[in-house]
Amino acid sequence: MIKWFILLICCTTKAALSFDGILPYETTQLKSQSGAGIASLLTNEATILNPASVVFTNQSTLYYERSSFDIDEKSDQRSSEFQEGSNEGFIAVDSSNSVKGGANYSYQKQAGGSKLTYGLSLAAPIAKTAAAGFIFSHNEEESILLGRKIYTQIDFGYTHVLSDRITFALTIHDLTHVNPEYFKQTAGIFYTVNAFLDLMIDAGSGDVKNREKKSFNKWAAQLQAGKNFYLRYGRFYDRTINFQGDSLGASWIGPKFALEYAVKNYEKILENTDTIFMEESFIETSFALTVLF
Repeated sequence: MIKWFILLICCTTKAALSFDGILPYETTQLKSQSGAGIASLLTNEATILNPASVVFTNQSTLYYERSSFDIDEKSDQRSSEFQEGSNEGFIAVDSSNSVKGGANYSYQKQAGGSKLTYGLSLAAPIAKTAAAGFIFSHNEEESILLGRKIYTQIDFGYTHVLSDRITFALTIHDLTHVNPEYFKQTAGIFYTVNAFLDLMIDAGSGDVKNREKKSFNKWAAQLQAGKNFYLRYGRFYDRTINFQGDSLGASWIGPKFALEYAVKNYEKILENTDTIFMEESFIETSFALTVLF
């Protein structure tokens, strides 16, 4: 597993594919981490990223997130259509039972189209320090990539707590290849440097036969700046969606609720679609509220 993870991190190529689909839905915390964190022991994110992570938490939550896209320095070639977009999501998680999981709803309107998703995640321990789970989602999508399509998608997640400081994880997005363009396999590591600093690295590919062709890597750092206050910064380079960029965010976690804010910047890697022009970049801002139980 570790050898495969290192190989994925080192993958480099100049090739990139056109992507006119819907970008993966992310919570505010994931946006602040540039999408990295499959090995983090997260609660809300277990319903959309790695279902196994919730097994190692004892928190039940209700979550609401809203984000908006704005294209910066719009190209002269751009029409008035698809200049801005937005995402909205609701998540409920129950971690009080031996089999833990949650439900999620999201609606996304982006340059490539729109997508409505209902999802259910379930996970359970398979060893003292390991867990596995699945996410089942119903999707109604209308995009340049897929046209009008209604489909069910299955995602798989595995988490192994190696020590108090290191956690390893694997995920497979679109396990049954319903939409090969959305398929991803990812390996990730979460490392606690000290009581105040955490690091996370994810790497993977959307192509089993030629991993370099659709490879990606993401990393992030989380700093505890106060008793209940966290700062995050991340970077990503993703050939599966033909974007690279960085992000930052902050969160405050109280006894009964948490507030989060994030900003994520996107730039194209190669010019191969008219959805976003090469001279353009776009900014995504996100705000979230979590009620804790």
